[in-house]
Amino acid sequence: MSKAFNYSNVEARIELPRDIFVVAYHRRFVKKSEVIFARYTPQLIANPLIFSLPTVPSGRRIYDEVWAGAYLLLKPTSRFHKPN
Repeated sequence: MSKAFNYSNVEARIELPRDIFVVAYHRRFVKKSEVIFARYTPQLIANPLIFSLPTVPSGRRIYDEVWAGAYLLLKPTSRFHKPN
């Protein structure tokens, strides 16, 4: 029998990049006229947001970065704008 490959040795030698690039897409759900499996289907409605984050970002950091980019795309009258 051959000895099992030890991945921990490989993982210890691999360097992770300092930053990663994240792509976020904005979508909405559109009601379909004919229902087969689901009443709504997702539809991409804007250009993707591309930003860089540290290698292991927190969920809050991802959320904040996405909304920081979204605020630039929203109309000034949008209810999602932060009140000043």
